[in-house]
Amino acid sequence: MFLSAALSTTVLAYEPMLVDGKQWNYYCESARGPNYGYYFHYVLRGEQEMGGHQCKVLYRSMRDGQERAYAYLYEEGMRVYYVNVKTGESLLLYDFSLQKGDITNDPFYGDSYIVEDVFEMNGGRQVVRLKSISGYPFPRYWIEGVGSDYDFLLPLEIPESSNWPRLLTVEVGGKTVYMTGYATELITVSGDEYTDSNTNVVYTYNANDDSAEVKAGWRVILGGNGEELSEEDFPGSPNVKSDIAILDKFEIDGHEYTVNKIGEKAFILTGLTKVVIPKTISSIGIDAFAFCDLASVVSYIENPFDTDAFRYLNTSNITLFVPKGCKAKYKAVKGWSNFGKIVEMETSNIQFTRNIEQMNTKDYIYNINGHRLQEEPSKGIYIRDGRKYVVE
Repeated sequence: MFLSAALSTTVLAYEPMLVDGKQWNYYCESARGPNYGYYFHYVLRGEQEMGGHQCKVLYRSMRDGQERAYAYLYEEGMRVYYVNVKTGESLLLYDFSLQKGDITNDPFYGDSYIVEDVFEMNGGRQVVRLKSISGYPFPRYWIEGVGSDYDFLLPLEIPESSNWPRLLTVEVGGKTVYMTGYATELITVSGDEYTDSNTNVVYTYNANDDSAEVKAGWRVILGGNGEELSEEDFPGSPNVKSDIAILDKFEIDGHEYTVNKIGEKAFILTGLTKVVIPKTISSIGIDAFAFCDLASVVSYIENPFDTDAFRYLNTSNITLFVPKGCKAKYKAVKGWSNFGKIVEMETSNIQFTRNIEQMNTKDYIYNINGHRLQEEPSKGIYIRDGRKYVVE
C-alpha cells in the first residue's frame, strides 16, 4: 500500500524491500539448453544480529528444495545493506534516494554507475535506471520494494555456462506482488486452447489427433505500462486453484479430447498444494511443478515414466498416492522415487481423490455417461453434486 503526505506535493511512501516472508524467484538460462537452466528461490525469514546490526536472514533454495542461509541484510531509510559475515563490514546494495546524475559504486563487481533516470511505474514504485561508466552496454534497473531486474541483492554462484539470472516474480504473504515480462516467456500458450473455469488451468488441444496438453496453470495479465521496462505490477495471486484434479478428457463442440501431456513449467510458481494426475497422462515436462507448495500428489498413472517435473521441491516431505500394485514401479523410476512416502491407494483412497476434486468442483456438470459438460444442457438428463437433474 502507498500512503501520501500532505506537503507541497503529494509524496508516495517508500516501499521497504526487506519484509519478513518476502520471496524472490529468478531464472538463469544455460547455453546447454533448458534442462540445465537454474532457478534461484530466495525468502527472507527471521532476524539475526550481524556486524552490529539487526539483520534479516535471506535463505536460498535450488534444485534439491533444501533451504540454506545465504545472506544477512538490513535496511535504513531508503538504503539496503549487505553484511559481510567474515569481516562484519556493511556494503551498500541499493540506494533509492539517488537522483538523476548521481554516481554509485557496485560493491561486488567493481564497476561504477551513473543514474540515467528516476521514474515511477504503474502502482507508484520508483525505478532507478543505471548506466555503467565502464561501457557495459545494457542498463540495470533498481525497482523499489523489489530489487534488481538482473542479478539479485548480491552476486550469485552462477555456472560459467549460464547467463545472468533474470527476475521472474516477487511474492509477499502468498500473493505475487510483482511479475516481470520475462516470466511470460517461460510459458507460451499457442494454438487452440481451452480453460477449465473450475480450476483456471489452461489446456491446448489438437483437432487432428484428439490429444490435449496441460499448458499453463496461470495467466499473466499484461497491461503495458509504457515505461522503459517490460515489467508490470501484478496485483494478486496466480489464478490457478491450490487443490486441483487435472482433467483426463474434455469436450468442445461435441468433440472429445484426451489429455495426455502436462507441459514444461505448467504449474511453476503457482502455489499448488494438491494435484490429481489422471491415468491418461503419458508425459510430464521439465519443471512442471517447480516451486509449488505440494503436500500430496495423487497419480493414477499405472506405468510411470522418467520425469524432471518435480525439481526444486523437497519431495521427501511430499506424499505420493499411486494405484494399487504400482508402488515398486514408482520406486524404480527417476522423478518419482524420491518422494518421502509412497502409498498405494485402496478403495478409501479413491474417496480422498474425490474430496480433493470436490473442493473446487461443486458446480461440475456431468452427462449420464460420466463425461464433464462445459455448460448446463438445454435439455436432457445430467448430474450435478451427485444428484440427477432432468431438463425438458
